[in-house]
Amino acid sequence: MALEKSSAFNNAEKNGDEILQKTLKVVNKPYKDKYVPGINIQGNYLKVYGFDTGDKVEVLVSENQISISKIVDNANGLGI
Repeated sequence: MALEKSSAFNNAEKNGDEILQKTLKVVNKPYKDKYVPGINIQGNYLKVYGFDTGDKVEVLVSENQISISKIVDNANGLGI
């Protein structure tokens, strides 16, 4: 698997099994009556890598690490 930084994020193209890496910043996001830490993740690259509007994802959070995976219906291979 090839690891490539941000150029493919801008071009929204995928070549085989490549993995893209992007640096994001934790920012303050409004929540109810206060601000909390948040991360913005959006862009055409999500669709290129199989994430479509309406898909559900699983978010695993541990010390200094976050993993996001699409939830796939095993019966037909589609997102739930």
